Amino acid sequence: MIKSGDKGGEVAGLDIGTYSIKFAVLKNILGVKTLTALSEKKISPESDLNEKTNTIKKMFEELNFRPREVNLSISGPGVVVRFVNFPKMSRQELENALVYEAEKYIPFNISEVVTDFVISEGVSEKGQMRVILAAAKKNSIENLIKVCGDLSLTIGIIDADPFAVFNAFWEVKPSLEEKTYALINFGHSRSELLVSTGKEPLFIRQIQFAGKNIAEAIGRDLSIAPDEAEKYKLDPVSEESERILRSTCSVLDDLVKEIQLSFSYFENRQGKNIGEVYCSGGMIEQEGVFEYLNKKLKVQMKKWNPMEALAIAEHLSREYVSSAASRFAVCTGLALRQE
Repeated sequence: MIKSGDKGGEVAGLDIGTYSIKFAVLKNILGVKTLTALSEKKISPESDLNEKTNTIKKMFEELNFRPREVNLSISGPGVVVRFVNFPKMSRQELENALVYEAEKYIPFNISEVVTDFVISEGVSEKGQMRVILAAAKKNSIENLIKVCGDLSLTIGIIDADPFAVFNAFWEVKPSLEEKTYALINFGHSRSELLVSTGKEPLFIRQIQFAGKNIAEAIGRDLSIAPDEAEKYKLDPVSEESERILRSTCSVLDDLVKEIQLSFSYFENRQGKNIGEVYCSGGMIEQEGVFEYLNKKLKVQMKKWNPMEALAIAEHLSREYVSSAASRFAVCTGLALRQE
């Protein structure tokens, strides 16, 4: 939600995660949004800033392409989003008020965070307006700035992961104006949940169960190293398939409980029922995960392709783009940010 600069016809999204770094470039070609570059590199969860910088540098070298400017996103425990009602006022008046009011809604010392806000266009109580307030720890922002500085990249915007996914979703599904639905991006370190009615986000939550927890459970139950557990997770060997399934389901049961609690909280507060759940992220690529979640949640779940509405440049492999698209929900949403 933090902005600067102007992108022109070509926009690059860079998603620096804890398990991988993803990069996508969209170019407006004769009025058509076209994917012209796509790359993903695995990294160690323990990678420091220098290692991440070198990985991105290598990615650009392999692509034979270096953007001047990138859009970034941020997530994790150091990022919070709150939906707050304020008396109606001008944007400038709200900026002034938040200097004193923001700390009431943010669980951090206000001197330790960078804040931003959006005035929602949704209907609120009479005389009130709904504000989406976001805050991120300064050290997280500074780390992104350092990586980009070392690569001589200008930062266009810094968004929060759920909003990037939301942006990509509305490129693909523009027909849900009146429906209440949930987006869940199942990543490696966490699952990000956003509930919206039409284009009006109403609720966001980070759930600390995701792909890494499944790998940890497999490693613990099979007494194998983390790297081997990751391989088993994505490509289970036949003689261990039942044990891998049990390990996976134990984590998914905890995840389902947290999602159900979130849905109940939202529905009780808002008086709206969540009709559909749209899923993205690498975790649902694991065999049986989507089917198990769909059965346990008892809400209609659907996979969606964040790149479905894009044209694909001829030099890119359509097979790879199709197989990788779900993992690129955040990255695609960043590359779609034009303002």
